Amino acid sequence: MTYDFLYLKNEIAMQDTLIEKQKQILATIFGFAFASIGVLLLFVGCISGLISHEFKKNAVRAAGVVVATPDGGSHPMVRFTTAEGKAITYRQNGMIDGYSVGDQVTVLYSAKDPYDHQLDAFGAVYGNTCVLGCLGSLFFLVGTTEVFRNRQIKALNRIIDSFLAFVTSGRLIEGPDLLANRNR
Repeated sequence: MTYDFLYLKNEIAMQDTLIEKQKQILATIFGFAFASIGVLLLFVGCISGLISHEFKKNAVRAAGVVVATPDGGSHPMVRFTTAEGKAITYRQNGMIDGYSVGDQVTVLYSAKDPYDHQLDAFGAVYGNTCVLGCLGSLFFLVGTTEVFRNRQIKALNRIIDSFLAFVTSGRLIEGPDLLANRNR
């Protein structure tokens, strides 16, 4: 009867160890996935920033005026006239706020396509870049933290096992002996 109890206790302990290892593997996969998504978002953010910078550097500047603010100052309706004399009215998107009807603004537009336009404001030009960069950084930090936390837990477990083995047996156990002792 005692043998059956010890056998059952040993089986449960091995299952608990297996479940812990599976949890660590899943957490590591989760960490690598989040870190990879973060790197991808940072890459896309960098590309977006380069495109926005090139657009701003090569754009034609025109004076414009805010003609309406349907969302209370953010995403204003802007009217400007191109160098060729064509009047264009559009709704500005991006991370901008605080505009009132009648505000004088500078509009950036492509000489090849005047319908490719932006307000000359940081949020309008670089808003997407900032969002992608922040999200990418957040995903990368969460992912790498999860990966390194699991590695630190494994290292801490090895140190604790070595210390306990030293205290109980009077000798320091390192390397493969530590793993062999842990599985007993």
